[in-house]
Amino acid sequence: MADQEMSLEQLKYMQGVYGQEYEALAANINSYVSLSAMMSRNIEFIENVERVKGSNMLLNLEAGTYIEVKASNTDKVFTYVGFGYVVEKSKDEARAFLEENKKKTDEIVKKLAADREKIETELMNIELKLNSMPREE
Repeated sequence: MADQEMSLEQLKYMQGVYGQEYEALAANINSYVSLSAMMSRNIEFIENVERVKGSNMLLNLEAGTYIEVKASNTDKVFTYVGFGYVVEKSKDEARAFLEENKKKTDEIVKKLAADREKIETELMNIELKLNSMPREE
């Protein structure tokens, strides 16, 4: 009887651990999918940037604050490359940089999704074991 109780406790513990890992992976996947979507929008904007040349636009300063600006030079793109650095690039260089980063991001999403599937399988196996254990009355 003590072995079954210990086994039950271990299964419940593992269910909790795997459940937390599953939730963390799901959150990471959502973050990377959002990042990939942002990069796609930026790539599309860079491809069509000539359409906005000379137009007035709202520039998002964050926290719900905007200023109106006029797009006068659409030949250069300032790209965040990490660690607080922004680099000036041509449109083609910026698009290539974003496409490469999007590709890497999409690969990360695939790996995280595969890891999440493995954990989901383990959670289902634990659930089956828990359901097959004799119930105390």
